[in-house]
Amino acid sequence: MRGSMKKVVSVICVLVFLGAVIWCGVAVNATELPQTTQTQLSTGLVLNENGYVVETPYDKKILVENGLEFHYVAADTWQGLMVIVKDPSRVFIGMPRDTYTGAAGSNATTVAKRYVCQFAVNGAFFQDINQVGNGGTPIGFVFSQGRQTYGGSSSVFNLIGLDQNNQFICGKMTGAQAVERGVRDAVTCCPILVQDGQYGNLSEKSTTLMDARSAIGARADGCVLILMVDGRMSHSIGATTQSLADCMLSFGAVNAGCLDGGGSVSIYYDGTQIEGLSSIYGSRAVPNCICVSYEEGANE
Repeated sequence: MRGSMKKVVSVICVLVFLGAVIWCGVAVNATELPQTTQTQLSTGLVLNENGYVVETPYDKKILVENGLEFHYVAADTWQGLMVIVKDPSRVFIGMPRDTYTGAAGSNATTVAKRYVCQFAVNGAFFQDINQVGNGGTPIGFVFSQGRQTYGGSSSVFNLIGLDQNNQFICGKMTGAQAVERGVRDAVTCCPILVQDGQYGNLSEKSTTLMDARSAIGARADGCVLILMVDGRMSHSIGATTQSLADCMLSFGAVNAGCLDGGGSVSIYYDGTQIEGLSSIYGSRAVPNCICVSYEEGANE
């Protein structure tokens, strides 16, 4: 079984991060879209006149394994991967080490192997002064396996993650409020993409700036949604935060937030590192990762 999983992961690598061809059709540039209210592309995407998903996006379910569903997703300027985790108790925040000391962060593979987890993707933003940060100092709050490992009690940040009852949380709060609420695993997100089934507080730049992206959200049934988008490539320029929100909503997200993006985006799955191709330096060191354990209920 493990050998077959690695073959599937290789397919994911090629189709999502290297493929220039989309299933059942070819990519269409935004400038080529007819000026209609909605446009049905040959890929199956339903886009509005600005090129954003307005209905369930075309997706190809390419793997179902151990409570995880992997979907290939695409829009007019990007290709990516949506992972649906059916059991939220399996989702947690993994760290390079137990505390933050200013030491360099680690890539997704190193973090995943530290926890022996099945899946990992980059997590929170980090301090990156002059774009030479070592990935070791996060921005905002970090809660990992029931402990607040970074951030004070009075600061206010957007927080996204899970509480001790495995309920998804998404909103602005202080560290003290997060502790009182029983936050189990969470990080700071920016911006909030979806809140209570509606668009979050997206800025004017949300429709213009395209890059590699990652995001996390949850459906009303508790399933966790993890979205990764490739960027800075000829076949996948990148997604706007508006487009991320559209995709999350189309998969039924009630709440969702944007994680770190750009060169930080990378994936680990079942022993295989899918390199962060958006960075010329390969997989980047980050302060934490969104991890999914092998064993259901392992983080309860």
